[in-house]
Amino acid sequence: MHKLLIVYLYKFLFQNFRQRKMKKKILITILILTLFTNTYADRYIKVASINFEYIFKRYSATKLVRKKLLRLNAKVKKRIDKRKYELKKLQRIYNLNKHRFSELERRWRFSEIKIKNEILKNKINHYKKLLITIERKYTYSFVREIYLAAKKIARKKGFSIVLTKKAILHVDAAHNLDKYVLLYLERKLRGERRE
Repeated sequence: MHKLLIVYLYKFLFQNFRQRKMKKKILITILILTLFTNTYADRYIKVASINFEYIFKRYSATKLVRKKLLRLNAKVKKRIDKRKYELKKLQRIYNLNKHRFSELERRWRFSEIKIKNEILKNKINHYKKLLITIERKYTYSFVREIYLAAKKIARKKGFSIVLTKKAILHVDAAHNLDKYVLLYLERKLRGERRE
């Protein structure tokens, strides 16, 4: 009935109104009203939520990847902390002895500290980009697997739309697919479930 009503309204609007902007505005308004009324939404549109971070942390196959990423992050942090320490040491020496230096030597040491500070900032940005690239490389297959599992379970449960938890303010526990997706992935990992 809703589809028939939309078709008749569409024909009526395009036969009677000649202005394009008016047609678009009226058509969009009618579509919004018909699609998102409570009766239509309750019957046809069911929204579920999923928390990717929760599933990723609890999925046993990601344990090794998470350990690798933590080790790599610690190694990078250690390198950056070492460079920060060296820079602070140079600044401390400069601040303690700047009155003893000649004007030329003072400028030279100050510019050296400034250059090393810029190099450190560049290194930090480089390491951040490198870590993000490596994280994407390691986690892409798992995120894809989680997404496909959520899509499959949502279809089985009759949900039309699956959104991340961050995109939704409140979702009933019945519409949360985290446990189902995690259970599906663990069974698939053990070989209990086949595609």
